[in-house]
Amino acid sequence: MNDFPSFPECVLEADDPLRILLEGTANATGELFFEKLVENMARALDTRDAWITEYLADLGRLRTLAFWSKGALLPAFEIDIVDTPCEVVLIKAETVLFPDKIQVLFPHSQKLKEMGAVSYMGVPLLDLNGTTLGHLAVIHNRPLPDDPKRHAILRIFAARASAEMQRIRAEAQVKAHEEKLSHLV
Repeated sequence: MNDFPSFPECVLEADDPLRILLEGTANATGELFFEKLVENMARALDTRDAWITEYLADLGRLRTLAFWSKGALLPAFEIDIVDTPCEVVLIKAETVLFPDKIQVLFPHSQKLKEMGAVSYMGVPLLDLNGTTLGHLAVIHNRPLPDDPKRHAILRIFAARASAEMQRIRAEAQVKAHEEKLSHLV
C-alpha cells in the first residue's frame, strides 16, 4: 500500500496535434530538431508550410533555420522583414494570427504572393531576457481558424525551439573558448 495519489490515464489520439509534435520531435536536437519541428508542425496543424527563423536584428532580416513547404524541406534563405507578417510578430513579441487575406494585408510582400499564401500564424522565439531570437510560423493556402489550441501549441513549441537555439549558441561559445584556450596553451 502506498500513499501516492493515482492519476487518471491521459491518452492522446494518434491524430492529436500535440501527440504528433511530441513524437515527431522527442529524439531530435540541434538542426535536426528544427527540421523535425517544422515538418511535424505543418502536419499537426494541417498547414502547407511551417518555418522557424533566426532574427538578424541589425540587418532587419530573418534567416531560416528550417522551412517545410508542400511536403519537403527547402534550402535555407534570408528575407527582409519590412511589410511582412513576420515583422508584426517580431515587433509585438506575441502570437499573431492573420486568418485570411494575408496578401491583401501585406501587399508589398513578394514572398507571400509567390507562395500563394492566404493565412499566417506566428509566434516569437524569446530568450530569458525577453529578447527576440527569431520566430516560428505556419502559412497556409486556405484560411486558418482562430483556435486557442493552435495558439497554445505554437507557444509551447516556440519555447522549446528558443531553448534549443540558446543551447546551440551556448555550445558554440564553449567550443570557441576551448579552441582559444588550446591555442594559448
